[in-house]
Amino acid sequence: MTLALPISSTPPVAGGPMTVPRIDLPADLAAAGADGVGRSLLRDALDAPSVVPGLVATAGMANRWAVVRVTKVDDAGQVHFIQLEADDPAAQAVLADARAAVDPL
Repeated sequence: MTLALPISSTPPVAGGPMTVPRIDLPADLAAAGADGVGRSLLRDALDAPSVVPGLVATAGMANRWAVVRVTKVDDAGQVHFIQLEADDPAAQAVLADARAAVDPL
C-alpha cells in the first residue's frame, strides 16, 4: 500500500516543503493495524463534531503526519481512517488549504 505522503513534516508537494499543518486527528500512524487502518480517539479530535465517515483530514503528530479519510466512527469513540495516496485530489486539496493557512503569500 502506498501511503499518502512520505510521512514527515515536509512532504514533497507542489510548491515545496511546508511547515507542520494543523493536526485534525492526533494519532500514532505507526500503530496502524495489519489491515492498514489507523485509529484515533474522537475525544482528541480538533473538531469532534465534524469527524464523520468520508471526512478528509490530517492525522498523526507534528513529526509524523499524513492526509487520511475517515472510514468509520464507532460507538466506543474510535475514529478509523485510511491514508490517502499522494496524488488523490482530496489529499491535494487538504495540503493546499494547509499550505495557504501557514503561508498566505
